Amino acid sequence: MRRVFGCCLLSLIVSTSFAWDDTGHMTVAQIAYDNMKPSTKAKVDALLKKNPGPDFTDFVRSATFPDQLKRYGIKSFNGWHTISTPYSTDDSKTSKAGKENVVWAIDQCVKTIESAKAPGLEKARALRFLIHFVGDVHQPLHAVTLFSKEHPDGDDNGREYKVDVKAEKPQLHAAWDTAFGIYRDYDDSRKADLKEIRRLADAVEKTLGKPNLEETDPKAWAKESYKLAVKYAYSLPEGSKPGPGYITTAQEICQQQIGLAGLRLAKLLDEVFATPGAK
Repeated sequence: MRRVFGCCLLSLIVSTSFAWDDTGHMTVAQIAYDNMKPSTKAKVDALLKKNPGPDFTDFVRSATFPDQLKRYGIKSFNGWHTISTPYSTDDSKTSKAGKENVVWAIDQCVKTIESAKAPGLEKARALRFLIHFVGDVHQPLHAVTLFSKEHPDGDDNGREYKVDVKAEKPQLHAAWDTAFGIYRDYDDSRKADLKEIRRLADAVEKTLGKPNLEETDPKAWAKESYKLAVKYAYSLPEGSKPGPGYITTAQEICQQQIGLAGLRLAKLLDEVFATPGAK
């Protein structure tokens, strides 16, 4: 696999708890903002400022709004962040992913923004969710749940799959959320350092190359993430310590997915805000 980060990015690695969900999501948003059309930028900026969430009026910081809701104790949307496509290593019985998942949520957000009838407040909320969910669907552990004798009810997108890492949450899901230390979380994402996000986005954008932007179906995005999780994430035996090779590959994949999510989000928003009902 092509190496997608260098020393400039490695110097930003910090200790963390669980976040592709703050600095990672904001990096996706920054890349999207850098690459969307000027007319799209004007429309999303106007929508967010006209109908602000609590301190989430700028596009980049808005990427963390769905996770900030969790910190407010609002759990109604928790199931919208993932699609638990089943994966079994030993022919264990599996269960299908729920219908209200991240792929479904992306579709609902797009329909809301494009609707001529939806009020601006709902469009603004849908935009904040959409920014976040496009990032989520590109995270491999957001697209799979492992079923095995050890996890007959599934491992909850890798949250129950324990690994030997020095972290507050020693689980496979959390390790991949952070890209093994590149991204970090804030207790309150409204306090996020946007200069840090700019540095992270610049580091990723320098390595983007020519990613596949022809694939526009979120279902296909989820399948891509699923395949990455099965081939790479779950290659680490449960309870074991990831070696340098595994960590390097995981970081490369996460950076690749962050960049891809940002570019795909930009293209999606360009298309959405070109429709007559989106304003």
